[in-house]
Amino acid sequence: MSNKSLGEYAAFVASMPTSIQASTTARWLTDVFGLNPFCTWANPVNLTKSSSSKAMNSTSIAAKAVTAYLEGLALDIVVPSSIIPMYKSNFVTWIQVLDTTTHVFNHVTQTLPSDGSTTFAIVVCTEGCTGDQINIIFIYPDLTDIPTLKFTAPNNAYELSFLVCKPNITIETREVHTQGSHIGSPATPWRQSLSKARKLEFHPISFMLGVAMSFLSSDSGPQTSA
Repeated sequence: MSNKSLGEYAAFVASMPTSIQASTTARWLTDVFGLNPFCTWANPVNLTKSSSSKAMNSTSIAAKAVTAYLEGLALDIVVPSSIIPMYKSNFVTWIQVLDTTTHVFNHVTQTLPSDGSTTFAIVVCTEGCTGDQINIIFIYPDLTDIPTLKFTAPNNAYELSFLVCKPNITIETREVHTQGSHIGSPATPWRQSLSKARKLEFHPISFMLGVAMSFLSSDSGPQTSA
């Protein structure tokens, strides 16, 4: 993968034959996918919250605390109770990338999204959540002009917003070059009349990107990895 700009792409990903060392000079023909990602603050509507205070306050299971429809993005989302600040929490704000395989669904088909959507949930406790006065961290993000939903749980009030990012991929057949470095450089599209190598397909690649990105909260580097 390279983060070098390539025409209309912000970055690109290409497969590499196992017989070629990344440190050698080589060229080969394959499908690559270009990334032109975009992010937008979602407009969440049709809020539904659990009527069970036990579910709202459960941290031992991924109980469904809040569900909402993200208007214009064709996504239904589930916010688990495990990321909701509670009365004795030592934080008032939680930001989490929702698991694409369990908490994000296509609004029409109710199946897993195939567009690579990555959904960041920002949950802010605006009232309550002050039981741990010694260790609590008071960080309140500025959500001015950002669409939010408000809901309540026993003794607490919350504000919820969602940032949705999509990879917006394009798949093309290209001749890929390596110049003795570990980063390849795709050449211009290989003959416009040539059919795709068909090593990559849009929906599976988009879905896998969405799944990979959903681990940002727990496995994105030394600060989050176990």
